[in-house]
Amino acid sequence: MTNEEWYFLNSAKIWLQGIVYQGDRLLENQQKMQNAMRAVTRETLVKHQDFLTYNDLRIVEEHFFVTSVSKSIDWLKEVKKFKPELSSNIDRFIHAFPETKDLRNMREHDVDYFKGEGKAQGRFVRPLTDVTIDASASMSDKNGYLIGGRLNVQQSVKEAQQLLPVIEKTVLSIHEID
Repeated sequence: MTNEEWYFLNSAKIWLQGIVYQGDRLLENQQKMQNAMRAVTRETLVKHQDFLTYNDLRIVEEHFFVTSVSKSIDWLKEVKKFKPELSSNIDRFIHAFPETKDLRNMREHDVDYFKGEGKAQGRFVRPLTDVTIDASASMSDKNGYLIGGRLNVQQSVKEAQQLLPVIEKTVLSIHEID
């Protein structure tokens, strides 16, 4: 295996780890937001400030999460080229998130989208069953934590956790470590 191939594999591993790490941070932050809003009264108004802080941090955490999923896909596509035996595992992961690159681009260029100048402006707003959501927003319902109406945090973490051991094992086998 070449140094370049090792780098592709290791980068895929790093970004899959990022999905799990950032996903856990998002879900923990979401729980803190819910706890802060449980009983907002005059006496607990200070807790309401906590909610606003957690909500602000949510935006940052979501950005890093979406980036982690997108970067994982980018690196895994490269890994497939020289590790065809991993193709079915990688394809399953990639196909689980078909709109990730679009979502990442919309969030990265959100200023353009809010000015009505985004490259995929027609896809920025997404009607769902009971609500309309744009790519900058997120929501939680019985199906999980959904970013931009497109990316489910829990599903992403689960898929990354399933693929990560396969990629880690391949990286370690290069170094003949079990």
